[in-house]
Amino acid sequence: MSDSDKLPNIADEELDESIDDDLNLPEYSPKSEFSKAEVVEQAVIKCIDARAQEMKAGYFNTIIDKNGLINKQWVPDSRDKFISSIRALKSILYPEIMRDKSYQDASDKIETEEDTLTKGYSYEERKIELDSNNKAVYKKTGKKYMPSIDSVAIVEKVDARTGKIVGEPIRGGWNEAINEYKDQLVLVYDKYFAELNQLIDRLNYFKTGISF
Repeated sequence: MSDSDKLPNIADEELDESIDDDLNLPEYSPKSEFSKAEVVEQAVIKCIDARAQEMKAGYFNTIIDKNGLINKQWVPDSRDKFISSIRALKSILYPEIMRDKSYQDASDKIETEEDTLTKGYSYEERKIELDSNNKAVYKKTGKKYMPSIDSVAIVEKVDARTGKIVGEPIRGGWNEAINEYKDQLVLVYDKYFAELNQLIDRLNYFKTGISF
């Protein structure tokens, strides 16, 4: 037996690996009008456009028309729009995400960061109960969540007369925490976006020839 017969056929091995990889990928009919690559491309562009805007809270834009009437137009929170666009892209790429261990590992770390952030800024619900003196007091229910902007929140403060900590319902009482949370959440979703782009790059997106 010659030396060449003892050596493995590298070309064949690479071909076999390529075939195995291809078997794990979805197939699309060339006659199909649906192009997932184009859908992903459009979603990525929307993410870029959303992130290119100034990240700020929603607000009312007051406009006075030619008749002197005042009209208020709500300008949506640009942070919410960016975060939603990333979530949409993740949903589109869900099958690819489930096949990509590298993305999953990176995403797990980001999700842990997101969960820690959410817990740190969440509002702990309080409700009125009667204490031992039959006096109405606010007590924590154990439920934590992120309220909407301008919703009523029970905010603790020190009573000037008694020096005790008491609760007071305030509309928008959690707004400052919500805005700080969203500012930090945008940075977390920057990381998701970066990893999603890494995923798209690794896939060469089904070898469609479309460049991102």
